[in-house]
Amino acid sequence: MNYTIKVNVDDKDLFRFLLYHNFHGAQGKLGILIAILAFVAAVITFGRVEMFYTVAYIVCGVLFLVYTPLSLKLKAKRQFQLVPDLKEEMTYEFSDEGIVSSLKDQSVQVKWINLFKIVGIKDYIYIYTDRMHASIIPKRCIEDYEGLVDFMTLKTPKGKVKI
Repeated sequence: MNYTIKVNVDDKDLFRFLLYHNFHGAQGKLGILIAILAFVAAVITFGRVEMFYTVAYIVCGVLFLVYTPLSLKLKAKRQFQLVPDLKEEMTYEFSDEGIVSSLKDQSVQVKWINLFKIVGIKDYIYIYTDRMHASIIPKRCIEDYEGLVDFMTLKTPKGKVKI
């Protein structure tokens, strides 16, 4: 069985991908750990050192938790404005051979064996072709979600599908 999906993404979809990608990687986890440690340090030092240091710890924690999402939101908006192809409709064809991505008059095929991983979260499926790049497929664009997930799980090497 083959599946064809037409996908339009917006800057919010791109932002959610960047958030997921950042906070599920080592850098994002380290940022969260630093923020937690900063808040713990603020609690421990409260009343024991000058208030400046306690406030500095709180500011550090807030920066790590707030700065990253804000910068990713701005990056998504900027990227969406600078790359006109992001606004175009993409077509994905899932077949026994692999996935063909088409945009305008260009298409690229990736064989199932060459996929890095496929990740499913609440509203999206991310199909990674390498560690950094993924196709964003909003669930709202998929008619037969369960069928597509079963098909991808069957075709993709074990351990590469996390849905």
